[in-house]
Amino acid sequence: MSATLKQIAMEANVSLTTVSRVLNGTAGQIRICRETERQVLDIAKKLNYTPNILAKGLRSGKSSLIGVILGNVSKCSQARLLQGVENYLAEKKYGIIVRTTSYSGEVEKESIQFLLDKKVEGLIINSSLIICEGGKPFIKKLADDKTPTILLDQRIDKELKMPFHGHDDRRTGYLATRHLIDLGHTSILCVTCTHNNNIIGILRLQGYKDALAEAGIAVDPRLILDINPLCSTYEVTAYDAMREYLKAGKSFSAAFVHCADASLRVVKALRESGYDIPGDVSIVCEGNDDYLEFLRPPLTTIFLDNYKLGQTIAEDLLKLMNGESVHDVLLKPKLVERGSCRRAIP
Repeated sequence: MSATLKQIAMEANVSLTTVSRVLNGTAGQIRICRETERQVLDIAKKLNYTPNILAKGLRSGKSSLIGVILGNVSKCSQARLLQGVENYLAEKKYGIIVRTTSYSGEVEKESIQFLLDKKVEGLIINSSLIICEGGKPFIKKLADDKTPTILLDQRIDKELKMPFHGHDDRRTGYLATRHLIDLGHTSILCVTCTHNNNIIGILRLQGYKDALAEAGIAVDPRLILDINPLCSTYEVTAYDAMREYLKAGKSFSAAFVHCADASLRVVKALRESGYDIPGDVSIVCEGNDDYLEFLRPPLTTIFLDNYKLGQTIAEDLLKLMNGESVHDVLLKPKLVERGSCRRAIP
């Protein structure tokens, strides 16, 4: 257990003020002699004294802490992003406090207030509040108060003067669909989610349409499977929706599934219905989860570098905290070809 200032003061036979000044590096302000300063430091080291960062922050307004608010950290992508943030900030002598919200607006409000009460110097927010009118004023107040903040993943309100960092989701949908078109596929299913203003799904669907338009292929609404996970988990909803879609007898030779979680269930539904991958259906999904490489067949994916995104966010947040200007950032996705696609049979 770490020693207290009072214990150090008693052993050194000096006042609490003297101990505080020495440990805060301000001994010279009250002319503490070098011998006393050295004695206090030696005793603090001997007693394994560790400063209370939060208490220090409450006194000084500077905590060397950054608040991070995420929807969840159970997914590999979010864990990698968090690792990127933490590793970068650790090098700069900053720590982080992480709160998860399960994408609840009310929990997000409480989390923001909790972190502000801890005197965090900046915020990184995977925000659900900006997609609902009732929550936008709360996020806007952070901007008005000039709280250094970077928003992650969701950018809807373009008037909000707060930098946004994320991936180019429209190009993600385009790259996946373009790859399938280049293999000769013209009947391409898009499995996405645009419900509840899910901007990621909306943009990936738009990228899908962009690729079709570029190739002169008409968009067939029957080839857009827009799942709605609000009443269940994403995985269960994707599986159930795909099973029903296949029962309806709709045909396609390839599919773009807009995230890894859904793609595993789409593959399961296809196999249970007797489809071979890639013999009957070629599949491209989004995802940088390691397990996708070890499936049979390994899934072709659109790779989004979440570790790099975390590092970029942390770097730019420190710039904001230093009064520098920061612009929106969209990282470019990359196609990773594996074994789940084949050239279409004429």
